[in-house]
Order: sequence, then structure tokens, then C-alpha cells
Amino acid sequence: MAERGAALRPETAKVLLGTVEIRFTQRFAAVRLRFGGDLIVVEDVQSGAHRPQADLIIRGSLSDIVQLVSVPLIGGVPRPTGARGRAALANVTSGRVKIEGSRNLARRLLQLLEI
Repeated sequence: MAERGAALRPETAKVLLGTVEIRFTQRFAAVRLRFGGDLIVVEDVQSGAHRPQADLIIRGSLSDIVQLVSVPLIGGVPRPTGARGRAALANVTSGRVKIEGSRNLARRLLQLLEI
């Protein structure tokens, strides 16, 4: 999905700098995305593996995270005028999806992944 977003929105991809980890509440391996200009590296992270701290960590169930990255955005955040956007925002405010770290990186990541 990150590669597709970079192909569709190269200007957004080029300004993304940093490391993102997406951690699931289910027994899926965490996903690590490293952004550096023209470089995007996507890799699984094995549990218990030593890894440097990410600039942004997103935690939640697979379905809640998919919902967050698949809603229409305004300014890099889910659009609150639609039911899907409100549901995604509710998941964040209730703590079902936790976003830790750079809010700016989170907004840009959502813009990159937007369908």
C-alpha cells in the first residue's frame, strides 16, 4: 500500500522522513516502514527482536487500522463530516487505535496511504 501511495503521490512520499511501526493487537507481526526521500522500506518485525525506537507507532486491531487508512481525509486526518471518518476518529479518541510519536508524520502517512 505504501508503494502504491508513493506511485500515486510522489510529492507526499518524498517529504516523509522517519520510521513508522504498525503493531497489531492480534498475533500478526508488526510492520515497519522506513521513509527517506526516494526510499521506502517495508518489513515485518519479529516479536522480541531488538529494534530502534520508531518515530511513530500505531497500535490497534487490523480492522481498526485498515479503517483509519481507508477513510476520506481532510488536512491529513479523517473527515468528520462522514460516518466512516467519525468512526475512525472515534477509534482513535477511545484508544482502540493508539498513535504515539510524531503527529505530523502520522498525518503525512495517512495522506500517502489514502485510497
